[in-house]
Amino acid sequence: MFKREKSFVESLGSVLNFSSGKSAPTKSRRDILLAYREIPWLRAIVSRIATSILDVPWSYYEIENSSKSFRKLKSSGKEYREKIMNKKIKQGELVEIEDSEIIEFIEAGTLVKNGKVLSGKEILKVTQIYLELLGEAFWLIEKTKTGLPLTYWLLNPIWVSDLPTANNPYYSLRLPSGEFENVPVTEIIHFRDIDVINPYERGYGLAQALSDELGADEYASKYINSFFYNRARPDIIISAEGLRLEDKERLEAKWLQESRGFWNAYKPYFISGNVKITELSQSFQSMELVDLRRYERDFILQIFGVPPEIMGIVENSNRATIDAANDIFARWVLVPRLEIIRSVLQNQLLPMFEVEGIIDYESPVSEDKEYILNVAKAAPWSLSLNEWRELQGLEPIENGDVFMTPMNLLPEQKKMKVEIEETKSEKKVEKTISRDKLRRILEQVNPAVLVSVITSFWLETIERHGRRSLLELNIDTPFNPRIDRINDFVEKYGAELIKGINETTRDKLRKELEEGIANGESIAKLSDRISKVFEEAKGYRAERIARTETIRAANFGAYEGYQQGNVEQKRWLATMDERVRDAHADADMQVRDIDDYFDVGGEKLMYPGDYAGSAGNVINCRCTIEPIINQRAIYDTVEKRVKRWKEFDSVLRQEEKEFQIQLKKAFQKQQDAVNEELRKE
Repeated sequence: MFKREKSFVESLGSVLNFSSGKSAPTKSRRDILLAYREIPWLRAIVSRIATSILDVPWSYYEIENSSKSFRKLKSSGKEYREKIMNKKIKQGELVEIEDSEIIEFIEAGTLVKNGKVLSGKEILKVTQIYLELLGEAFWLIEKTKTGLPLTYWLLNPIWVSDLPTANNPYYSLRLPSGEFENVPVTEIIHFRDIDVINPYERGYGLAQALSDELGADEYASKYINSFFYNRARPDIIISAEGLRLEDKERLEAKWLQESRGFWNAYKPYFISGNVKITELSQSFQSMELVDLRRYERDFILQIFGVPPEIMGIVENSNRATIDAANDIFARWVLVPRLEIIRSVLQNQLLPMFEVEGIIDYESPVSEDKEYILNVAKAAPWSLSLNEWRELQGLEPIENGDVFMTPMNLLPEQKKMKVEIEETKSEKKVEKTISRDKLRRILEQVNPAVLVSVITSFWLETIERHGRRSLLELNIDTPFNPRIDRINDFVEKYGAELIKGINETTRDKLRKELEEGIANGESIAKLSDRISKVFEEAKGYRAERIARTETIRAANFGAYEGYQQGNVEQKRWLATMDERVRDAHADADMQVRDIDDYFDVGGEKLMYPGDYAGSAGNVINCRCTIEPIINQRAIYDTVEKRVKRWKEFDSVLRQEEKEFQIQLKKAFQKQQDAVNEELRKE
């Protein structure tokens, strides 16, 4: 009924040998990936998003007490989650774990015997690119014998041919080599932008939705390229009736000689006879190619939600729109994508580490500095000097935590009353803190608090690593954690450890309190001194104790497991990196009978962390032992030994962090008891 005019794309298709009047062929998933390589604006926009994702730091938080509120927190949105997490951190219910093994695992990337294949940042970038293009990405998790993640591999989505089903819980992979592999669902992490046609199947990317627009831009680009390369058409045709071949050649030579070159531009050319000149030139402007490509660029930007200023397109921008563009990009482009990644890591990766925590990212949305400044200017006395310096981007200064109180807002009578009250609160304390009182305060550093923490942790760690040793030896006999050797170890060395920890805390506390009493300090200031001692205890002391005692208990457990497995010999396995001690590097590969001592730096050690060693030989040690069976090593290559140590270190890190958390709780109980005694009349 109606006759539709042929579209420009259809006309262009005929130029590029597509059948006139037919739609361009639909792009396959592979075509979309190729489009990222070949279409400049698609690559620029997607790469900018993916690269911006890399700039956002990630953190892992340990939950002190799992509860319903935390389960809700794991699945909540960024704004609510950030607000509640800050509250939980202040209350001590949520602890950020520095050097988290989960974050280190993500950042490490793919590790193989020859070194890194892809860094964590490279994998994260390409993961986001796959999500933008195809709406899905896959990580293959390589695990240790005990089921913990060791490293991970990025998979091209087109390698994944089939997703798992209830009857077939495997991902089907067709690798570039042509080989087929079935991978259990427990070893794949699947990132996905859900396809609304079938939310239970493959993802669907924004680039796939832009298939036609990308095709139009691609064809326009190819047309322009072919125009310059070889359009096989002259600009003008010169003809004359009755012109012989030799006359034509002579006319052509003379025409080119007298008309070619910029110096002959706009000069008239005179000729006798009737000559016909036909112009065939066609400009890009007449075909609207420039406008078309600009339209496609802007359309792609809008679909991805990227403000033009982010891509350096500022011809219609000013300072205000540029500042707003950064906020729009962070709030509406980066945050939704980061939430998808976070949700997958929280629900799929963390359970593989068998931990109960929260993974989160630092919001890329910057604070509204203008609003904060206006609020601060409305009440300038509400901020300290250092807070004002922070607003200016300056470093804090000593004694800068003071407020600038406006005198006209504080009545003189009230001020005098405050000064009197402050003077009363700063009363001397020599008379209130006697030697007997000090003794009672120090007695509140109760070793019983540490006994339960250390004893239970040691027994659990020894049993865990004893079982690992028997599993390593393929022995079905269960590990016996109740033999005399283990009980003697816990009773003897546990008592020594607890006594040493408690004496250190009491000595530091006594020194601080005696100094404060001598200065006549108030109860409040003495409490600050107590906090100083226990902050140190809950800080680097707890970290050092946890690291040293975890390695000691783990290696004792491994050693005991080998004994119960009737292993005849053992070998020292050092951490061969830049942090290893020289003495421990020298001890690497030493083979001893199971009951014989290693020679480590002139000291005799039964295993790494042995109490027989000096502090300089065992504190912060990261070495372990491995079995020798029938004078043959299980781990007989460098690659196997490195993998063996990484498995051991992966388990050890988590145990160490759990122990550190329990130590902090124990120190906090001691601190509370000390403060309570201090405030008693």
